[in-house]
Amino acid sequence: HGAGRFNVTNLGAEGAGMLQHGSDPYWGRPEFLTLARGQWDIVIIMLGTNDAKDKGDGGDDNWEDNCGTADMPNLPDCTFATDYKNMIELVRSLGTTDLPPHVYMLIPPPLMHRSAYGINQTIINTVFPRLIPAIQ
Repeated sequence: HGAGRFNVTNLGAEGAGMLQHGSDPYWGRPEFLTLARGQWDIVIIMLGTNDAKDKGDGGDDNWEDNCGTADMPNLPDCTFATDYKNMIELVRSLGTTDLPPHVYMLIPPPLMHRSAYGINQTIINTVFPRLIPAIQ
C-alpha cells in the first residue's frame, strides 16, 4: 500500500495491563518507553484483559472493584479509568504535528470461559464494553 507511506509499530506487551499498580503494568515495559519517546499519527490502545484478573477467579489481585457496575460506570473513583485517561493524555501529547494523534480505544475481546487465566468474565464481557467508551 504505497511503500514508505505508513510505518506500523507493534508496541503490544503480552501480559501487561493498564493499571499502574497492577501485577504487570504496561507503564513499566520497554514498549511503553518506545511509545512515550515516539511521535505518532495514530495510536490504538487495547489494554484491560490482564487488569480484569482477580483473586476470586484464581488470578492476581489486579481489579479494584471501584468502577461501579456495567449499567452505571463510576469513572471518578475508578482506578482503571484514571490510569486509562492518563495514558490517553500522554498519547495525545505525542503527535507528529501540532495536532494530537488519532487515538482509538479498543475493548478487549470477550472471555468465553469463566475464570480463564484468572480473569473475571463479568468485567471483560459486561463492564468494559460500557466503561472503556465512557473514558475520554
